Amino acid sequence: MKKSSFDLYLFIAFFIFLLHFCLWLYLLQFKPHLTPANNLIELLNHWDSGWYTKIIQNSYVIEQSRAFFPLYPTLVKLIDFQFNPLSAAVTGTIFSSVLFFSFLYYIRNLGIKDNDLPVWLYPKNLLCFLFFILSPGSYIFHTHHTESLFLFLSYLALYFSYKKKFLWATIFAGLCSITKNQGVLLAIAVAILLCQNESNLFQKLKKFIISGIISGSFFISYLLYQYLVFSNPFEFMKAQKNWHHIEYFSDYFKVFILQGNHQDKSLGAIKHQLFFYLILFYSIKLWNYSKAISFYCVISVLLLPFQGETINSFRFFSYLFPVFFILGIYNSKKELYIKLGILFIFLFLNFQTTYNYGILKWAY
Repeated sequence: MKKSSFDLYLFIAFFIFLLHFCLWLYLLQFKPHLTPANNLIELLNHWDSGWYTKIIQNSYVIEQSRAFFPLYPTLVKLIDFQFNPLSAAVTGTIFSSVLFFSFLYYIRNLGIKDNDLPVWLYPKNLLCFLFFILSPGSYIFHTHHTESLFLFLSYLALYFSYKKKFLWATIFAGLCSITKNQGVLLAIAVAILLCQNESNLFQKLKKFIISGIISGSFFISYLLYQYLVFSNPFEFMKAQKNWHHIEYFSDYFKVFILQGNHQDKSLGAIKHQLFFYLILFYSIKLWNYSKAISFYCVISVLLLPFQGETINSFRFFSYLFPVFFILGIYNSKKELYIKLGILFIFLFLNFQTTYNYGILKWAY
């Protein structure tokens, strides 16, 4: 892709970034009765952002905070230590924003150097990019959340595995595993990508196992830390006991038809459910491009119904960039018009979700 084309993409991303913050500032300045936040710092601590701030300030003293993986708050704490006057939420927001635009700049440079990147690694047209940048929960990439870090690390892991850079791919996959729980799935996908070109079965198994050992060592270290500090290697799972979960295996399938124990038939629930189906469909469609990437995306999507609902889909699918990159591909005018219609729905949901975050209404 030409340099000028992706520079336009960067401008669009930055413009949306500014619009999100303008919306929040508008709420604070002109509609203060709609938000419990008294200032931007309080607004940037809404929902899980507040938990990351608590971890940065007090480590994992609060039991519920142990549900959140450690790499993001640790890095923000290290940065915040250097800039003590800043709020942790502000530091986290700046850190996430810099990571997100670094990610965009990185893939821009890759596209200039290599025109043969697969569609799941590089947006082939403006529509592919817009689906990603306007996904309903994209505000998450420039707020005090872990998604920008996971996005960049997961991209590096998949890119280096595609290029057969074994050590770098496994290291980045390992870092993903201590950023979000989906990092474990990513590490499996990376191992599959690294060994898929081996013709010898023994060599395939050898690469797969060594990849698992290297990337798995990061996650095992995290489990060891929890055992030493909390006497339970799975303390992060214990901390999630008050979160919504299915009670019986049959409840899992009920979620697919809006019959889960924690579901209702409100407009918000329906919007998240339809988005869930859309991402699942295109995750399966990724099989035509890469079986390993399809595996990673499909399983990531299918984990969500274990919560007994899909109302977190806007946030928890935001970093599945391969899905959005193929979502923008079209082969006819009819398909283009359909996808433009979906894109306009994305645009509406994007700003509605950003607005909801500002007023402390569910925004994941």
